[in-house]
Amino acid sequence: MVRLRVAPAPRVEHTNGDPRRTAASLSEVLPGQVSLPPSSLPTTNLSRISHTIDVPGLGKPRFLGMSTSSLRAIIVGGGPLGLFTGHALEAAGIDYVIVEKRPVIVDESGAGILIFPHTMRVLDQLGFHGYPCRIFTRTDLTKVLFENLPQRETRIRTECGLSDIQFTESGVNATLEDGSTEKASFIIGCDGVHSRTREIIERLSMDRTAGARLQASEQMVSSFQALYGRASYLDGVEKRTFFESRGTGMTTQLYASDSVSTFALFRKIHSPTNERRRYTQEETRDFMQAFANVSVAPNLKAKDLLAKCTWSRLVNQEEGLMKIWHYDRVVLVGDSVHKMTSNAGMGLNCALQSSVLLMNELQKISTQANPDVEAFGKVSATYGETRFREVQPVYDMAAKVVRTTTWSTWGLWFLDQYVVPLIGLRRVIGSISQTVIRRGRLLNYVTREGRQGTLPWTE
Repeated sequence: MVRLRVAPAPRVEHTNGDPRRTAASLSEVLPGQVSLPPSSLPTTNLSRISHTIDVPGLGKPRFLGMSTSSLRAIIVGGGPLGLFTGHALEAAGIDYVIVEKRPVIVDESGAGILIFPHTMRVLDQLGFHGYPCRIFTRTDLTKVLFENLPQRETRIRTECGLSDIQFTESGVNATLEDGSTEKASFIIGCDGVHSRTREIIERLSMDRTAGARLQASEQMVSSFQALYGRASYLDGVEKRTFFESRGTGMTTQLYASDSVSTFALFRKIHSPTNERRRYTQEETRDFMQAFANVSVAPNLKAKDLLAKCTWSRLVNQEEGLMKIWHYDRVVLVGDSVHKMTSNAGMGLNCALQSSVLLMNELQKISTQANPDVEAFGKVSATYGETRFREVQPVYDMAAKVVRTTTWSTWGLWFLDQYVVPLIGLRRVIGSISQTVIRRGRLLNYVTREGRQGTLPWTE
């Protein structure tokens, strides 16, 4: 078994099922004083990896921007991405409103979210202190972003999702589901994989091209299902530890904190589909039964974990990298344009990096009196073309990770069980650090006190 510590003084314990242990400092693997271990995976039953992770709390924002721009944005979607984008606009001095179709912003649903160092670094700019890899529940991350959003009572509107968009000479009008209208300079779609914003601009794009249909490659397709859940305190399970198991057609992830555990159970779908599914309780029970005897942690079967489950939801794991990222004064961010399976942990990290680039480009035109559609077009084009190019390898990596850990082919089984242990997980993670994490963007208009690990950031 492999244990990973991402504590202030990183250490690695590598047992591989053997009581003998070795320890090594690996702070050169990730920037921001973060460490990850080598790997040696057992080849019997489902392999198990446990990662011990320090999860300190978040601080309050140290920077509050003042509205100095004539621009106004409508952010569609009040999840973590939409709230982060609100904080970034606040720092840029750009007025905004967040519209959310759900009745509340913070609820008790949602799975665990892994935040990588390059995302923690940009959160640190906005006063949410930290750098190491951290795992939060979606509820906790949403709550801290929501509660620290300045003037949230007037900035956020709930139970009023986006219905339609009309363009004017100087901006956009958003018609909301409650019948009201919001006016702004531009719209940012942060409304997820089933984005209403994307539906609207796809329709407008097709109208402009005389009814041309979207290519099949641009559809969101699901090849995997995932059951996300939370469980009450688990006796005998090492706390602040991340466990992962692998097997033919399925993989599991479990994070046990001091008080609550979050988990995800993934299974390959027999026939990939682009159909949106809402699974019934009976279908969810059948899914759980298929995992009943799978080991999700040492001495813990899935059936025992599920017996302590306090919340769960079965969903399809959509995948898709869209080609249409913007239209006129509307731009899409996050899962609405680059949706990947979640077990690689890159989804929200990738989304926030997209938001950072968009914010940097918008801030450049924020002092203009009334930027025209051409100015917004240049911003959107730079953002879309740059992020498409950057997201592509991350999207491909996430797709490969879920297919490797579910042993989707003999070749991927061999890669997971023999090649990765041979070259070492440290080297694999180091490659990700070099190509993705250390190149993470910052908000160019926010002052910061930078910190460096052994492996420096690429500025």
